[in-house]
Amino acid sequence: MNRLKQSAALVALAVLTGAAYAQEQPSNSSAAADSEVIVSTRTPTDAEQTKLNQILKSSQPSSQELAELKQMAQAGLRFGQKRFSSDFGFNEASVKALSQMIDAERSSYSEEFKAKLTVVLGCYLGQALITKNGGEWLVMGDGSFAVALTGGQIIWPISRVNQQLQEGSDRSIYALYLTAQSAQ
Repeated sequence: MNRLKQSAALVALAVLTGAAYAQEQPSNSSAAADSEVIVSTRTPTDAEQTKLNQILKSSQPSSQELAELKQMAQAGLRFGQKRFSSDFGFNEASVKALSQMIDAERSSYSEEFKAKLTVVLGCYLGQALITKNGGEWLVMGDGSFAVALTGGQIIWPISRVNQQLQEGSDRSIYALYLTAQSAQ
């Protein structure tokens, strides 16, 4: 299992079970690698174990899938540049503008348009998160796409865009962007 996926699985297990999670730094500079520790106070529920299994069964997207994800992210970028300005990018101000647009206009979108927007803006959001925090796209065990950030956090940006389109600002992509953390 690669280091990023291993960290993500450990963080996910800690979050799901309410366990303490710590990333221990080597005690001396000659130590080869960090070690990660989970101190769990309970066993994961079936639903939590299912989520953890998804993470453990994740894989790297194929080169074709990765190219398609990046192509969709670029389509989201172009959408934003046409809609807002040429300064629109993979940054906080642009994610905020998109989130506000979704809230203001979502009730007027057809379901077909929402479906298309979900994929394009979800890929855009994923790339913005990777740009901010470092990380990579993953294909989860159920076939969905997620982003594994360098800090171990796993985020489903396409799903989050859909949630904001359906539910509104309670599921804000901007709030997600602000709370996503890297291992700094």
